[in-house]
Amino acid sequence: MANNNLSTEKPEIVLVDDNRDASDDVPEKAPHARVIDSFHVLGLTDDDVHFYDSYTPEQRKRTMRKVDVRLTPMLAVLYLISHLDRSNIGNTKIEGIDVDLGISGIQWNIVLSLFFVPYILLEVPSNVLLKRFKRPSLYMGILVTTWGVIMTLHGVVQNFGGLLALRMLLGVFEAGFFPGAVYLCTFWYMPRDLASRISWFYCMSALSGAFSGLLAAGIAKMDGVGGYEGWRWIFLIEGIITVALGIMTFFCLVDTPALSGRWLDPEEIRFLELQHFIKQGGRFQDEAKEDKYIWQDLKACVLNWRLWLVAYIQFCQSAMSYGTKFNLPTITRSMGFENTQAQLMTAPPYVAGAISSIVFSQFSDRYYWRMPFVVIPFSCVCIGFSIMLGLRGNFENQVGPSYFAAVIACIGIYPAMPAATSWAANNLAPASRRAVGLALNIALGNMGGIMGSYMFFDSDAPMYNTGFGLSLAFGLSGLLMAFAAEAAYKWGNKKKEALSEEDIRARIAALPCRRSASSLPKDLLKTPNPTAKSLADTGVWSYISRRRTREQIEADEKKAKTRKKSTKPKPKGDRARVNIINDKFCDDVIDYIAPSLKRHVGCDLLDINPGAGVWSKKLNDFLKPRSHILMEPDAELYKPFLDPLLERPGAKLVPESGILWTELTKALGYLEHQVEQPRSSGTEPSRNDTLLVTANLSFYPKRRFRNFDSVAVLVLYQLLTSIQLGSLFQKYGLVRMLLWINDDDKRTFLPRSIQNRRKTALQAEFSCEHLAEVAGKDPASLKVTPEQLKKMYARDQWINIESSRNTLARMKAAGIKEPPSHRRMALTDEVMKNHTGTEPLAGKQSTHVVRPYLAELDELNRLAAEDKLGAPKSKSNARRAILANQLIRNEREVAVFDELIHEQQELTRLHSSGELTADEFAAREKAYSERVAALPKNSKADYHLLRDNYLLFRQDPPALLYDRRPWEPLRVEPGDFFPNVETALLDIQPKAMHPLLRTVGSESTVTGDIFDLIQRSMLSSSLDPVEDTLDKLWPGAREGILENCPSLRDPAKGGLPGTGPSGVCSRLLNEHQWMEILDAFMKWPFRPSHAELIGRLGDDLAVSDPLED
Repeated sequence: MANNNLSTEKPEIVLVDDNRDASDDVPEKAPHARVIDSFHVLGLTDDDVHFYDSYTPEQRKRTMRKVDVRLTPMLAVLYLISHLDRSNIGNTKIEGIDVDLGISGIQWNIVLSLFFVPYILLEVPSNVLLKRFKRPSLYMGILVTTWGVIMTLHGVVQNFGGLLALRMLLGVFEAGFFPGAVYLCTFWYMPRDLASRISWFYCMSALSGAFSGLLAAGIAKMDGVGGYEGWRWIFLIEGIITVALGIMTFFCLVDTPALSGRWLDPEEIRFLELQHFIKQGGRFQDEAKEDKYIWQDLKACVLNWRLWLVAYIQFCQSAMSYGTKFNLPTITRSMGFENTQAQLMTAPPYVAGAISSIVFSQFSDRYYWRMPFVVIPFSCVCIGFSIMLGLRGNFENQVGPSYFAAVIACIGIYPAMPAATSWAANNLAPASRRAVGLALNIALGNMGGIMGSYMFFDSDAPMYNTGFGLSLAFGLSGLLMAFAAEAAYKWGNKKKEALSEEDIRARIAALPCRRSASSLPKDLLKTPNPTAKSLADTGVWSYISRRRTREQIEADEKKAKTRKKSTKPKPKGDRARVNIINDKFCDDVIDYIAPSLKRHVGCDLLDINPGAGVWSKKLNDFLKPRSHILMEPDAELYKPFLDPLLERPGAKLVPESGILWTELTKALGYLEHQVEQPRSSGTEPSRNDTLLVTANLSFYPKRRFRNFDSVAVLVLYQLLTSIQLGSLFQKYGLVRMLLWINDDDKRTFLPRSIQNRRKTALQAEFSCEHLAEVAGKDPASLKVTPEQLKKMYARDQWINIESSRNTLARMKAAGIKEPPSHRRMALTDEVMKNHTGTEPLAGKQSTHVVRPYLAELDELNRLAAEDKLGAPKSKSNARRAILANQLIRNEREVAVFDELIHEQQELTRLHSSGELTADEFAAREKAYSERVAALPKNSKADYHLLRDNYLLFRQDPPALLYDRRPWEPLRVEPGDFFPNVETALLDIQPKAMHPLLRTVGSESTVTGDIFDLIQRSMLSSSLDPVEDTLDKLWPGAREGILENCPSLRDPAKGGLPGTGPSGVCSRLLNEHQWMEILDAFMKWPFRPSHAELIGRLGDDLAVSDPLED
């Protein structure tokens, strides 16, 4: 630094540029380092330097005044309330909380200390999380509001256990505030200005003691009001105040300079941004990419031994602060004051501490020197607690000296924290390291709060030798540690100030170049067979992950000049492509679907991305196609693998990408045998078995495209669209497609429950006779998936069992036989042995599903039977009781759901049979609706989910394509693919679209576009009844459309019987019902035009991405 006496360390000079290429790796091209305000700064332009230097002192003062008015007061108030809420428990003790709740001496110390466990552990994670919020005010507002609610709940606590739980929760949500507030300040202030600003809101820690005593004295007068004790009113009123302040935080707390355009001029924002940039030393790690380096920053902070010295100072301060704050009301009462007087007498020492905090911090910033303003306050601490020890508990007879000692101790305790905190903040850069380092430093310091909770024991009263003695020891050791930290930082500064410009550039050059290695994990590159070995030998997938320093780069370049250049060309190819490599697996798949595949023998085969050609050869062997068009963009890489196939009759290699629409369209020219089917309003396209399309769209890592999860999802969406438009190869008729995709991409088009059935899945239902999974990852579909474990009623397991049983019957009728290996996924011999009849299962059996806790409960019950759970109040016995109660609650809920499902079925039967009169049926339907409406909110949502899944399945045919599958998918095994990535095969057989959606005639496109808008509007509120979504679509649509949609009331067509609102929500509509709504809309005389719909629903809805449901 400029002043050699100063002990604020210069930030490390770090340059990381992930966008550089090898040509940039020369030291001469390192950015120029400038010295501005004693900081070495990298990456600052001449224009920035000129602007910063020409920003006058008057402008700077005016800017900082605006910041001070906006930022510091709000943080000060919030910090005041945070300390009030955590420390008011000390005031409630003399109002009798310990007596009312039956808390003993050591239990009281546990209550005080438990707050600090989560408070300390969560400070670092909280600041890491804060960095992910664009608006810090949003995160801080959530914290303050939540801990305000928790503080309010203190007022209704009934026992020791409840108080413990609330204190721990309070620590969870208060943990993030102070480190977050300091981190926020670092965006606005230079290091030399930081201590005084922090002191303004940190002094509120001292004032909170004063306010706490004053408020407690006043609120305690409410003892007996409303039947509550005075200490309860202290918690209730202060908690409500906190909630109000938390709500204000969302609107009143400022964010970063870049987000403050409403109250800062552009020039002021630029100045503050430059100030922040300069403070960090300039061009550090790219702030947008810093999250990747959180662990590196944490490691750097942990290994920064100087930071531990400052942390110990904060530890000492925290131990003394909390020890005093929790026990000062008790100490003043031991001086002979009554309860109210004792509360009031705690105020002056804290006011003195607040004043000293501000005064010392002002001098600390003025001289830009931290050490003296830790040493002098800690000297006062030593004096104060020495007097306390010397009085030997005779406080009542020595009120003057004892009270003076309390005041002088508070004067010394509170200034040390702002000095130490700003000392740490000044020496941490860049922003990611500062966020982690500050939180870590404050967390280590706050460990003193645990110590402070155990320094003063009731058994030590009135002398409190342990508490006063430890306080004196902390004051003295903290003072000595301040001298040590001063010496350490001076030594570090001298080393850095000796660095020349060339030294700095050399240090930059020596830094490792962080480059993103596009290599794959080794476990995905195993070579289980010769095909995989041959692919690996191409070098395309070689595992290369090397970080080279600048010296290593230069050494490699020198070696390259001396050694003979290799004539071997660099391997080219798409490293993300996943290849099918297992011949036996391909045989099993083809044998499995052979009954339906036979109709394509002798067809034209369009093969997209054949890769290593294992699947392509097996298909060619079975189909013996008259032409086999292989579209392979990496022809140079894969031609050796495909050469044997290319020798066969009709095989042709086309070096184009089959996932690009334009290149795929060009490739259709090679299908010389195909004839375009004419499209007219009187005909519909027919199935074309003379053409089969297969494609490999599996990549690792998956390639995203805009809002699409992967390129495969985009291509599959386009292929479904081509069915409706009659474009691409679908112009030759309805062409079957066999597509390999990443396993998790299938859920978008082939959902297994109603909650995943969105617009894209509906499009598949409208355009496909079947879209079935031939092979894929085993999801153990007869058990609940990990996602379903989180939601108990995702889909009744009996639906899954009956669906599998129905599929087995279809397989038997079609002559589909299971291969000896790669057994089908969902069916098991045990299940089929128990459920081989024809009676329906779904809706008839208990809706009980496998719950994640049952295995644990069974084990605990077994241990209890063997008397191995320990004492009745042990954690294991408590856990067993909790799980048992949860099971009882769930079983009761299941019983209610069973009754409602059965009543729904009975209503359907009675509606069809006509056994009841209209009035009798309406009364029974009303009683059912009232029972559903009376369910708790969460239970009602679970019931509707269970009911809707049942209704989708019970339709004929079932609404979900998954429940119409012609076979159970085979299970893929490790070694079937290279790289070894979970991949699925989808079999898609298109069908003729509904006439309203076909691209035929002048009105067809308009009709299709209108239907798209109707769908988007209704699915945006998919849980609302159809009546309500139609009202939202267009005024009067309910009356104009519903009367022409009888299927909504017809159980045979997926509707719900009844006389009131249909009860059918948008997510429950099947293809027939959607087309009925569209037909009624197009015939409605008052229907709006396409343009009017866009105007009502908004342009965003009209042009949003197809997968945005």
